[in-house]
Amino acid sequence: MSSMSTWFVQRLIPNCFQRLRVQRRDLPERNITRLCDMYETLNNFIKNADWVAGNSVTLADLSLIPNITLAHHLLMAIDVQKYPNVIRWIKNAELLPFYYENTNYLTAITDFVHRPRTNKVKSVL
Repeated sequence: MSSMSTWFVQRLIPNCFQRLRVQRRDLPERNITRLCDMYETLNNFIKNADWVAGNSVTLADLSLIPNITLAHHLLMAIDVQKYPNVIRWIKNAELLPFYYENTNYLTAITDFVHRPRTNKVKSVL
């Protein structure tokens, strides 16, 4: 699962943000395929469990929740019919007492993407 998360963070997010902010084009077909593959992999992985590593939340879930929910909210919604286990997993995550941090993250990213573009790039570091 870590390779999925790494790919998501290193390749898909920057590519999609560039397209959303600069060009406002549709996602390339290869990225749609990769998102579907990612959803399918997670859906199958959690088929018989509440969480990624079993029946209790672990660091694996905490590292994937922001990536998967960002993809769901901003890039391509998860098909409930195709990936019901992923939807169940997200609903379980929403019940966690610290899920509000993920909500703040999704809001910040969405605001960033929809903010009017300027030529100046501000560092967040």
